[in-house]
Amino acid sequence: TTTRITPAYSSPHTAITIPLTILSWNISNAQPSSSSPNPHQRARESSRLIRLACLEANAGTPPSSRRPSTSSTSSHGSRTRQPPPDIIALQESPYPTWGDEEFGSSGYVSMGTQMTHCGYVDLLLRSEL
Repeated sequence: TTTRITPAYSSPHTAITIPLTILSWNISNAQPSSSSPNPHQRARESSRLIRLACLEANAGTPPSSRRPSTSSTSSHGSRTRQPPPDIIALQESPYPTWGDEEFGSSGYVSMGTQMTHCGYVDLLLRSEL
């Protein structure tokens, strides 16, 4: 997704466009599916698996829709690692500080949570934004 950001001091002719990647996911209170191969192991690892899936989400998107890679292409033509999303929107987080606890060490800051009918909604932004 590309979002147009216009600084307060700019005119319509000097607006800055910055491409942003946004990931949105209903994490179902960080509980494993009853159909998962090993529900007990998944329950122990769910937070880590959710974090990894979110941070590596860009890896499967077409190159034309991604921001420039922060790593170079190898001489063998292997796939480059893409940067993590700029914004992560989580639905059904198990408690208000879950996003901060799981993504804070990866450079994300929660912009706030809101209680819903099932857990919390949490909006996480990369700290440099």
